[in-house]
Amino acid sequence: MTTPATKLKEKIPTVAIIGRTNVGKSTLFNRLIESEQAIVSTEKGTTRTRNEEVVIWRGEKFKLVDTGGVDFGSDTKMEKKIKTQADKALTEADLIIFLTDGKEGILKQEKRIAKRLQQSEIPVILAANKIDNNSDTESLLVDEWYRLGFGKPIRVSALNGRNVGKLLDKIHAKLKQAQAYTKQRKQESVNVSIVGRPNAGKSTLFNELIGEEEVIVSGKSHTTREPYDTKVIYSTEETKTDKQIINFIDTVGIRKKKNVEAGIEKKGVDKSIEAIEQSNIVLFLIDGSRQISKQDKKLGNLLKDKLKSVIVLINK
Repeated sequence: MTTPATKLKEKIPTVAIIGRTNVGKSTLFNRLIESEQAIVSTEKGTTRTRNEEVVIWRGEKFKLVDTGGVDFGSDTKMEKKIKTQADKALTEADLIIFLTDGKEGILKQEKRIAKRLQQSEIPVILAANKIDNNSDTESLLVDEWYRLGFGKPIRVSALNGRNVGKLLDKIHAKLKQAQAYTKQRKQESVNVSIVGRPNAGKSTLFNELIGEEEVIVSGKSHTTREPYDTKVIYSTEETKTDKQIINFIDTVGIRKKKNVEAGIEKKGVDKSIEAIEQSNIVLFLIDGSRQISKQDKKLGNLLKDKLKSVIVLINK
């Protein structure tokens, strides 16, 4: 049995109901929350604003969002507003219920919506509504639904509650899968390299970030002879169970090519450039006690050419 609840402060997954007009989105929304919050009518476009409510199923909470009827090919002023609301729901959603009309079949609007959903990469549950009895089930042409690209539809009746429990079980399972995937991704380390010209303070920053003096710090240039990396497990006070592994990499100070000595220094610079290529984020450290040099600009251009996400830090 579903349990409506008030809006909660903790972060919970969001499930959005998407579909063209008059397929029964508001009826399904009301059925899932066991209320009549959304106005239900046979007139197209009754839902003009988003309705949302927190639902509890099998001890797990999720926020259910009912959007206006969507037609991503329409250009009317009202349809544009509804499309904006639907796009917002897509941006926020962890899971989509793509609701269709099991009696009318698949129309051009569904194909346009399907194309938009495939671009979003959000998990989708395809549902065919208005399947009120066995004769409706027999007349459902499943091939039409398969062509949308989301597999076999769940056959439901929002009006009489047919297979709504099955739909809720599917939502529960899909959200569990999505949460497990997110957790797995967070356990993968993010490579963060620290780059800059010699003596900009890279090793000092590295030690500060990892909380230990792993790297020798000296006022003399080229103390770091090769990239050095350390993994740190990071979590905030609010999300102690939501941990992220960050691999910080202290690189060799990169100076002008003509000044780079052959041997150890050149190998260190080459490895530093390789570390940059393998990094997800680059901390570009600039010595604020000096003017921006040509070498700083060259390093900036190198990072730009490598298409890296860069955070520029001014030290000293």
